[in-house]
Amino acid sequence: MRISCRKLGFKSLDLDLEEFDLLQANRFKKVAVTQSCREALQNVNLSKNCYTDVIPFDENRVVLKSSKDTRSSGRDYINASFVEVGRLVPVNPFHSL
Repeated sequence: MRISCRKLGFKSLDLDLEEFDLLQANRFKKVAVTQSCREALQNVNLSKNCYTDVIPFDENRVVLKSSKDTRSSGRDYINASFVEVGRLVPVNPFHSL
């Protein structure tokens, strides 16, 4: 089912409810993860993850520059991943609607 948001007061946004429902249904589905997320799941880093279902893989995470002494304390961790140029990676699109 496709609805026009113009009828709801939005100017140029159309919603495909079937696609939205499918995405929501699959949001928390378990997937086979072949890469490690050990750094993100360390106790010292858990509070730095805004969302429990959005964490970076160790292989492509952004590592903050730090000394060897601060690595074990989690000071080199930020919840961020490198992505290819030209890709759009939205987080919480339309969260404010």
